[in-house]
Amino acid sequence: MGDVVAPYLRQLGIPVMMLSPEELAVADLARFSTLVIGPRAYEAHRELVTYNSRILDFARKGGTVVVQYGQGEMTRPGIMPYPIGLTQPAARVTV
Repeated sequence: MGDVVAPYLRQLGIPVMMLSPEELAVADLARFSTLVIGPRAYEAHRELVTYNSRILDFARKGGTVVVQYGQGEMTRPGIMPYPIGLTQPAARVTV
């Protein structure tokens, strides 16, 4: 979904394995230290929510989960480990 992070991680010598939502359903997540979920992944791949309990379990066991970007879809039940809210209109952060 327009995510170009993987090539940059590889340039830094960080091994990267791309998983589809279907592969996430059966992958041995213990092999990884970090899961990076691409921008708007929960919107683009709605089936990802089905496997989200595996992602949250991975984090509870000490794994790191980075969700690059999301919008309203992130407020749906079962995605985040705790309830979140978004400002309306969306607040902007500029660096």
